[in-house]
Amino acid sequence: MFEASQDAIWLQEADRLAKRMIVLFWDKAQSGFFTASERHDSLIARLKDSYDGATPSGNAVAVGVLQRLA
Repeated sequence: MFEASQDAIWLQEADRLAKRMIVLFWDKAQSGFFTASERHDSLIARLKDSYDGATPSGNAVAVGVLQRLA
């Protein structure tokens, strides 16, 4: 939206969402992004894909988002 409108509100919103993504999905112990947040207590394990398959991994998407935002 920011690229289309040049309205700074969209850049601020993208920054807010990126920070939230880091809080919810970042693995502080071993780096990388989990595919689910800590709030999913019904999961047996929190996975962290290190490669892309038929769909992009959570890590690839997160890095792409952060790179574009930078």
